Amino acid sequence: MAVIWKVVNERIRNLYWKQMIFLLLFLVELVSLFFCSKLLIRALAGLFYHLTKSHRITVHLLAFLFLPGTLIHELSHVLAAGALLVPVGNFELMPEIREDGVKLGSAQIGKTDPLRRALIGVAPVFFGVSIIIGVLYYLSARSDVRFWIFLALFYILFEAANTMFSSKKDLEGTLEVGFLIVGLFAAFYLLKFDAVFLWIGEILTKYEAQIQKADTFLLVPVIFDLVVYGVVRFTLGRMRL
Repeated sequence: MAVIWKVVNERIRNLYWKQMIFLLLFLVELVSLFFCSKLLIRALAGLFYHLTKSHRITVHLLAFLFLPGTLIHELSHVLAAGALLVPVGNFELMPEIREDGVKLGSAQIGKTDPLRRALIGVAPVFFGVSIIIGVLYYLSARSDVRFWIFLALFYILFEAANTMFSSKKDLEGTLEVGFLIVGLFAAFYLLKFDAVFLWIGEILTKYEAQIQKADTFLLVPVIFDLVVYGVVRFTLGRMRL
């Protein structure tokens, strides 16, 4: 039995190692985009504060700049809650200054089990990634896009990329679900239940081309955020001289 499991393990590694690398690259880019968006928003806040000398005005400028993204973010929660039959309360888009930071928007979600709470919490990430890939796929497939349409779509991409990440409040229940998933996969591995891993590998192989394209597309907002961050930091540095 041990020999059979060893052969299966080698088969999984030999068949699906490339697909796993593409998937890992996607996750690395997603994490990179998270940190880049935080850096960019912080730099923009510093620039706005330097220009206005007002914390409140800075918050409202950021809220106005990222209003479409905030709308997408909160609607993602609401739509996910509706699909999972979880009641939804008040929906707010006005910025609110708190002692622990700034809240640009909110959607009240009713109490539910950890699994549905986690799915609702991470819904903006799925919506945001879908918008990024959808916009870039459309732009890459068309050569006759008008300039103003290109700018509008790229602005939507920018908004989605920098507002899709969930807050600590949104991620309630995610940690428990994450531990559950890791525990299940660990159990499958220890029990030598290879069918699960082969099934995942087959799915990754089937959609290998799409995963590679998603890797390429997700790199675009990462680079764009870094460029804008560099320009903002350079401008702020020159203004302080």
